[in-house]
Amino acid sequence: MGVEDGVKPPGDGAGAKTSPVRTALIVALYLALNSSLNLLNRYTLGHAGFRYPVSLTCAHLVFQICSLAPVVLSGKPAGETHAQTVGRLWKALVAIGAFMSLNIALNNASLLHLSLSFNQVIRASIPVVCAACAVVVEHKVPSPAEAAGLFLVAAGVMATIAGSADKSKQRPDETIGIVFCVVATLSNALMMTFSGRIMGPERLNALYLTFYTSP
Repeated sequence: MGVEDGVKPPGDGAGAKTSPVRTALIVALYLALNSSLNLLNRYTLGHAGFRYPVSLTCAHLVFQICSLAPVVLSGKPAGETHAQTVGRLWKALVAIGAFMSLNIALNNASLLHLSLSFNQVIRASIPVVCAACAVVVEHKVPSPAEAAGLFLVAAGVMATIAGSADKSKQRPDETIGIVFCVVATLSNALMMTFSGRIMGPERLNALYLTFYTSP
């Protein structure tokens, strides 16, 4: 399976065009799977009594490697071997892998101290943080319409956090959960920003990128 069989990077000419329906389906699928994963993590770390978020993170990454290995190892990136790709991009892959691990570990840890709904409200700010990271890393400035949407997202997140802080029944360990979740959100944004940078100019398949960065 070559790179053409996978997710094609944006901005690659006419062949990279994706229909709005397909884009909407991909976004909906991502939201559904991401919400389901967080719900299961919350159940495991909260109601099921498993109190080891780092171990849960390791299990996530091992599963990613095992599930993607048959697909990735049956093909190779366009024009070069897996070893050549990793050798050429190893610095970026290490950075993305570190951000991904930090994101998963701290997000899981935050679920020990926060409700799932509060966790998801904070992580709803990821588009805002991604836009800020893209300005620094990729020199991409949001359009006025995009900036207005990002402002509304940021305002909603800040209002929810401020409202939660005013509640008299706030748990004493909720602050550490907020810190974990905020750092995880920043790590997620940096991971997505650097991933987009690699998948564009380097034409690296999303499956290969996930497989390379999971270890």
